[in-house]
Amino acid sequence: MYHRSLSVQLYVHFRPVSIITRDMVALANPPTSSWDEDLMYSVQINRLLLKSIGLWPISLCVTTTEKISSIMLTLISSFLISFLLVPCALCTILDKTGDLDTKIKMIGPLSFCVMAAIKYYILVSRGAKIGKCVEDIGADWYRAHSQQLGEDRRIMRENARIGRSLATFCAGFMYSGGFFYTTVMPLCSKHTEIIDNETVRSQAFPIYRGLLDPRTSPSFEIVQLMQCLSGFVIYSVTVGACSLTAVFVMHVCGQFGILVTRIQRLVDGLERDKDLDSGKERLGDIVEHHLYILGFISQIEELLNEICFVEVVGCTMNICFLGYYLLTVKKLALRDVLIRQNSICHMSLSEWEQSETIGTLTYCTLLISFTFNIFILCYIGEILSEQCKSISLSAYMIDWYRLPRCKALGLILIFAVSNNSTKLTAGKLIELSLGSFCSVSGMILHMLPRAVYRKLVIGDEIRTNKIMLLLQFSASIIINSSTTSIFSLAAVLPAHTLRQLNVVMICITEFIEGEEDR
Repeated sequence: MYHRSLSVQLYVHFRPVSIITRDMVALANPPTSSWDEDLMYSVQINRLLLKSIGLWPISLCVTTTEKISSIMLTLISSFLISFLLVPCALCTILDKTGDLDTKIKMIGPLSFCVMAAIKYYILVSRGAKIGKCVEDIGADWYRAHSQQLGEDRRIMRENARIGRSLATFCAGFMYSGGFFYTTVMPLCSKHTEIIDNETVRSQAFPIYRGLLDPRTSPSFEIVQLMQCLSGFVIYSVTVGACSLTAVFVMHVCGQFGILVTRIQRLVDGLERDKDLDSGKERLGDIVEHHLYILGFISQIEELLNEICFVEVVGCTMNICFLGYYLLTVKKLALRDVLIRQNSICHMSLSEWEQSETIGTLTYCTLLISFTFNIFILCYIGEILSEQCKSISLSAYMIDWYRLPRCKALGLILIFAVSNNSTKLTAGKLIELSLGSFCSVSGMILHMLPRAVYRKLVIGDEIRTNKIMLLLQFSASIIINSSTTSIFSLAAVLPAHTLRQLNVVMICITEFIEGEEDR
């Protein structure tokens, strides 16, 4: 909100024309083609994903039936998430018979369910803001059509295509890994119970047997169906959050592309600017559009920074657990220690004995999916940062020396704001950039077993090795997260200071211009 109010204040000082007036001019002219088709092309994947789990904003629902359906889907999705989260948490906390490997195995699914529940709550509570962003995107498409701006429409559609592609890749990885984990592995893996030598199947998510015993039919079929539906919900929440970020940021990149074309035409006043009275008005239109983009970025940051934080931290933890499973799974003989006569919960690892190929494929797919989710967030954050910087470069590369002196001074405002690129953050702590992605990747790769002084190994060497491996994973998370947080703070705080200095410079420049005009 601070950046948005600052943008409005700067704009009022520079050119006292309301942004709302700009939209009203666009709405006064009927569109020459169907702008809503382009809007649907831009947000179609988001709409499909979010509507299926009741997260599509009610403000964008036209009919009463759609609004009621959205509320009902929200309640159903909340129940399905609780169906996974509550039994999984009870099993992890209350089970006293499982060994260390079983406990570690339970933490992965539990953390993913907790992530999904937090993100779902945030998206539900931010429904109005999501609707506002979608409406702004629609207004941009309408303006491009109503004013017959073919070049603007081409730039916006190209960036919308990239956003759709990123969302599609994210959905493909997540749903494929989730399908194998939730459906294929439970159906293909079997183990033999100690009681009556009975062969039963296991669920992907642990079930607390104090609530329900899923080993017998039809309990197994009912639980399996519910877990498949619940899995679809939590995977859709993850995909929906990443796709929202991708589509919104790529739309901003399209607006930056439009702004670059306007800057390049500033001096000569080509086709799109021929109806403006003077170079001063052309420059004012550029500043207006720039501030509009910065305001939209502020909305995205306010909407998604908590979700990005949950996604980055949660995916990093899940990648670590998946790495642990892949490192230890082939060395463990699990069936005898996993299912005991008096066990009260069920979490089978013996699928590796029955179908090691399917298990390996499933975990590798999930590993790629979580890594790709972090990469998408960091990649689009990097793109946004570079696009912000490109504005000042474009303004410098034009023939600004051909402008009158008083008008050329107006470019100082663009230079000052663009030199400090706007960045997306995860919880306002971690900057989303390719550098952050490399740091996270390096942290994961460094979480390999370190040398341990052998005299510290007491008792069962195999069990001690597992404990040391878990402790090394946890210690590596703390060490690398601390380093990343320190460098992120070192980058964010000076950047904020520089932004304030630029504001002071702008005020001084405006004061000098005012004295010259007198």
